[in-house]
Amino acid sequence: MTDPYTPPSGGPALPPSVPAGWYPDPGTPGQIRYWDGYAWGASAPALPRTGSGYATTPSAGYGYIAEPPTSAYVGPLQAVGLALTRWRDYRGRSTRSEYWWVALVLGLGYLAVVFAAELAWPGRIDLETGAYVASDTASLVEFLLYVPFLVITLPLSVRRLHDTGKSWAYLLFGFIPVAGPIILIVLLCGGSEPYVNAWGPPRGAVVGDPAYTRRRHA
Repeated sequence: MTDPYTPPSGGPALPPSVPAGWYPDPGTPGQIRYWDGYAWGASAPALPRTGSGYATTPSAGYGYIAEPPTSAYVGPLQAVGLALTRWRDYRGRSTRSEYWWVALVLGLGYLAVVFAAELAWPGRIDLETGAYVASDTASLVEFLLYVPFLVITLPLSVRRLHDTGKSWAYLLFGFIPVAGPIILIVLLCGGSEPYVNAWGPPRGAVVGDPAYTRRRHA
C-alpha cells in the first residue's frame, strides 16, 4: 500500500494537521500541488499570490479568498495577447477585463477597417428603397475580416462564461431576438467565481474546492 503522506513528485510531505489547499509543489519549482489533508493530488502552474497568500481553509465548502484577487485585472495589450494565444482554448476561464478589453480593441479595429473599405470601394444608394448597398469588394473585405474576429471571440466568450460558472450553451441567448443579446451581455459582465469551478481556478488567486478537486483527479 502506498504511503499517503509521500508526495508523488518527491520532497517532504505535509503533516496531516495542515488543512487542504494549494501549496508550492515540493518537487517541481514554479508549480503548485493540491494537498487534500492526507495526500498530494494534481499539480498546476503557480498563479500569483494575493496579500493573504494561498487559500487553504475551506469556507462553506470552498477554499475562498475573501478580498478580491490583486492580479485578476488584465490590461488591453495582455488581454489581446491572451486572446491570440488561446484561440483554440474552449475549456479554460477568462476574466471580465480580459474579455471586454478584447471586445473593445477588436470592435474598434473592425469598425476602422469597415470604414476604410467603404471609403476605398464606395457603395451606392438603391433608388427604389433608399437603402445603402455596399460594393462587392468592400463586402468581401468585411467578411474576410469577420472570420478571424469570430475565431478569436468565440472561444473567449466561452471562457468568459466558464469564469462565471456557466457553460457555452448560454451563448444561444444571442439568437433570441431583442432580449437575448441583452441577457447575454449581462452574463458576460458577470463576476468571476472566486473558487475552483468545473473549468479551473480563477485568475489571480489560488483557491480550491477540496471535494471537487479530489473528485476531478481521483
